[in-house]
Amino acid sequence: MAPSNSSIGINEYTVGAFFAAIGYLTVLSDHIGYGTTRESRHAYEVKSAYTTVPYDLLLASKDFLNENEIDHPESLYLVGYSNGAFASLALHQYIESQNDFQVTTTFAGAGAYDKNRFAKGLLSQDQDLNFMGTYLWVLDVYNSIYPSLNRSWDTYLQEPYATRLAALGDIRAAVPNYIGYGNSSQHWHPFEHKATLAKNSYDMYLASKEYLTQQKIKTNSKFYLTGCSEGEIATLGVQRFLEEQTTINVTKTIVGNGVFAKVIWAKQLLSGSQNPEKIRYFARMVHSYNIIYPELDRPWNYYFNDAFMDLESNIDHVMELPQMVDHPEALFTPLFIKGVLDESDTTFLRVLMENQIERWPTQAFIYFFRASEDKIWNSTQTHLAAQAIENKGVTVKQKVFIGEDHKSMIGPFVEQVLKQVYYE
Repeated sequence: MAPSNSSIGINEYTVGAFFAAIGYLTVLSDHIGYGTTRESRHAYEVKSAYTTVPYDLLLASKDFLNENEIDHPESLYLVGYSNGAFASLALHQYIESQNDFQVTTTFAGAGAYDKNRFAKGLLSQDQDLNFMGTYLWVLDVYNSIYPSLNRSWDTYLQEPYATRLAALGDIRAAVPNYIGYGNSSQHWHPFEHKATLAKNSYDMYLASKEYLTQQKIKTNSKFYLTGCSEGEIATLGVQRFLEEQTTINVTKTIVGNGVFAKVIWAKQLLSGSQNPEKIRYFARMVHSYNIIYPELDRPWNYYFNDAFMDLESNIDHVMELPQMVDHPEALFTPLFIKGVLDESDTTFLRVLMENQIERWPTQAFIYFFRASEDKIWNSTQTHLAAQAIENKGVTVKQKVFIGEDHKSMIGPFVEQVLKQVYYE
């Protein structure tokens, strides 16, 4: 149900693609059955929706097989995880009350099956706030769907949360890609280039503001910036651009894990054995800067050893270095490594400095998050950036996600962003 980017690091479509790849006919439904649902309210954890929608899709699939004279499969398996687990069991129960299909086996994992027990357990003891967003999501949906409820938020929540949660549906988000608009998956990306990332984000802000005006959509005066990984350098870059070049006021900036002090980071990386993921990230950065800056524009073999000459054509999309590349000397040439470490390659170091975060008299509160097990960046990067900005007098906070790595921190990070927007 509702295929989307999951906090566990995979896309729900990927699960369906896996079953399809090994020969199964696979049917995946979203919350409303067909098409995009991002502009619609999702019937989250509503049993009737979780039965009729996928059941209708099964009937449509059956018609498709008949029309195309494709044999019907002998078995029907239902699979779901989390709210999909609840949906799978609900669908199983509904199918058994009809006469069109026979379920072979259902696989369900980690669902809220007994709602009464779930609610009583939630309200009878302290709960981890990391999951409170999910609880409120269920409450919001039920309150909207059932006429017997339809209550104001202050019926359920104390202030100031009732007022803040009443505006849950009013947040407007602008998400730029590398080239500003449209699908950029087939284009070369100016990776980790601060000026491009900041300008594209600003352009997207202007376009969003124009759209809201044309559609007569009201907004308040609060303006939040957030980004993670490369999005962190983009976020802080656009914040500085806004504060220095415009009169736009940023309410708060929330960022997670990024390469701030690029010169220090590059020297550390080239000094000894590293995680292959970190080396891949740096290789992509080198490739990007070599294309963008005319003062670089060096032949591929200035940076990379002969064994990796074939990477030049696909480095921006795939960047599939062999896993044994865990030392920079295996990939980068001695000349390039020496130039960075002894600072004789002043041109490349100047480019790195241009794309790192330095001190500026920022005005907005900034919250830095990082993952304790991140293999690309260590705590030094976040600390240096936070310290540099804090020394200018702005309020800066830092928090570590213990046990999370570069990918797994995305879910907790998004939850923290929502808390900063709605609760603090």
